[in-house]
Amino acid sequence: VGMLRADYNRFINEAGPYLSDKLFLQTRQTDPKIPYLFSKIRMNNTEYITEYNDGRDFHKGICLDLFPFDFIPNDYKAQMEFKNEVLAKAAKHNRISNMCIPEPKDGKASNLEELRFKAERKLRRAYFRSKSLTKSQAAYIEVASRYNDKAKELGLDTVASFVPSYTYIKLEDLLPYREVEFEGVPAKVPNKPEVFLEMQYGNYMELPMKHQQVGHPLIRWSVDTRKND
Repeated sequence: VGMLRADYNRFINEAGPYLSDKLFLQTRQTDPKIPYLFSKIRMNNTEYITEYNDGRDFHKGICLDLFPFDFIPNDYKAQMEFKNEVLAKAAKHNRISNMCIPEPKDGKASNLEELRFKAERKLRRAYFRSKSLTKSQAAYIEVASRYNDKAKELGLDTVASFVPSYTYIKLEDLLPYREVEFEGVPAKVPNKPEVFLEMQYGNYMELPMKHQQVGHPLIRWSVDTRKND
């Protein structure tokens, strides 16, 4: 789910009490150890374990991603310069979060060289765990949302989400939202969804080749972890 940053901020600040107790609004505030620069709605008492999140200490229930969209310059060259600046901040945050991994269970070192390597990696993980993900996320948001307050003044007409992949859409193609039915559920979509889908996926009416039809590297999942207790 994508939202303009103002709507996204309001949602993560106010939505919690309105959600069913079956759901968990996962933000930096409610689950500080998440590695993400965006938020999620998780299903309680479920799990979705991938190679990336296995062993990490945060809620890993089946989820719906929430992506904030920020205004970007109209000029293409300025867009690309801004994109690179924002992604550099994202990379700095991701470097910290990706090194905050659990200690590996790979046994004892068999020689001095391997012992030195293991010690260096252990110290490296400890160093990155001392870094604040809250601060690195705040630094990212400060840059990504730079144009939001002056969008009207500058006549900006395009918004973008930078993570986990860069996506963008012009306001005239985004608004007003349209209501469609998806899997029997009414949902809001961009005014011109085909424009966004083509930007994101190319020929979205054609299935990818078999080897491209893959999702996250899944280890296990469960729709009711209480059955395993």
